[in-house]
Amino acid sequence: MGPIKYEPRGWVVRIPSSFVGYESVCVGGFQTVVIAETPDSAMDIAANSDVWEQLDFPVDAFHVFPQDPR
Repeated sequence: MGPIKYEPRGWVVRIPSSFVGYESVCVGGFQTVVIAETPDSAMDIAANSDVWEQLDFPVDAFHVFPQDPR
């Protein structure tokens, strides 16, 4: 068996509003969608993203999950 081959796919990355200092301004957190091969690389790419959507529900921790589960 050879090494695992990862395919690029969409990943949703969510962060709490408190992480960026907005806990007193908004209730929810933020999310962005990036294309990456793994959840770890998705976090790295999201860290450099300047396109974040404000969410209207609480986000209590960092979350990374596939945009379109297979």
